[in-house]
Amino acid sequence: MVFPKIIILAQGGTHGDFLYQACNIITSDTTSKKVDARGRVSESSIFKKQNSDVYEKGQIKSLMATYLDNAQPIEVCHIWFEEFIDWPSKFYYIDFDYSLIEIIRKMYIEKVFGNNIDMAIEDYKRTLPDSVSRKINQSNFNEAIDTSYKTLLSKYKKQPNAKAINMVDLYSFEKVVAILKDMDIYNETNLSSLKLFHSLWIEKNEKWIEQIHKISE
Repeated sequence: MVFPKIIILAQGGTHGDFLYQACNIITSDTTSKKVDARGRVSESSIFKKQNSDVYEKGQIKSLMATYLDNAQPIEVCHIWFEEFIDWPSKFYYIDFDYSLIEIIRKMYIEKVFGNNIDMAIEDYKRTLPDSVSRKINQSNFNEAIDTSYKTLLSKYKKQPNAKAINMVDLYSFEKVVAILKDMDIYNETNLSSLKLFHSLWIEKNEKWIEQIHKISE
């Protein structure tokens, strides 16, 4: 059983996929991954694909340890699990001020669902208990998902020795480099590839970044 070296805990819209790919680029010069027209980064994290599937109607049906045989050295997860407490991996989580939740939600829905609210609602409901799921609709969806952002962030903070990464810091190339150095995965040989990737990502996300900076001022 081999545990990932690094696990990034990040919610939709907080740039976990970007950071995951930045880690891959600096460690292996992986340049094939692109940023799409909406500014979304494609990724191949095993844990991200599986961490929501372990839930069925609000109940955990299997452990994340089940997927360790296929785990990569660096993984990203939306959901924190109590079993993580005993794992030897280095944990990081993307932190954000609550004042940014509205714009994070909007960014997530546009990037992932193309602003199709019905699709976003159905995706949100699929892991909830039936008693909760049937109550979610267009009139209360924003309130429900905003509450989820706060709840999941509080759970990330339960992970012993997990280090917080300020979401806004990811917009600074110098701060991204500092994060990768802290992770002990920095390789200067791949710095130019990382810079190209970061620049493209910033360009595709410019409208969101401007709004976030205004709120953060």
